[in-house]
Order: sequence, then structure tokens, then C-alpha cells
Amino acid sequence: MPPARPRSLQMLDSYKKLVARRIVQVHRYTYSEPMPEMMKSIVVLDITIDRQGHPVEVLVHRSNGYRQLEQRA
Repeated sequence: MPPARPRSLQMLDSYKKLVARRIVQVHRYTYSEPMPEMMKSIVVLDITIDRQGHPVEVLVHRSNGYRQLEQRA
């Protein structure tokens, strides 16, 4: 059995889920299946920030196929 996750990570996971549910709730038609063509063109990023709010790591979670737009995002 894997070790228990630290409480801080559990809280972070809960916060992420809460934010995601709120976004979907407010924009339910935007995030319905199947995904609208317009949404496929959006670059989705995974951004890690430090305690001061500065980006530490930025990863492309979903690309739209255009490298220049990924870099701009």
C-alpha cells in the first residue's frame, strides 16, 4: 500500500477540485461534451508558482498544435 499523502497535498488536491467544479458550474456549456471546436484551439497550461506568486514551472497540459502559440501562452 502506498504511503499516505501529506495533509498539505490533500488540501491542495481538494482546492483544485473545488476550483475546477466552480469553473465548470459557471461555464457548464463551454465544458460540455463533446468539446466545441473553438475549445480545441485553446492551450491549457499547468503552472507551478512559489509562495510569492512567481512561476516556478510551466508545462503545456494540452496543445493546440501551434508551437508559437504554446510559447506565447
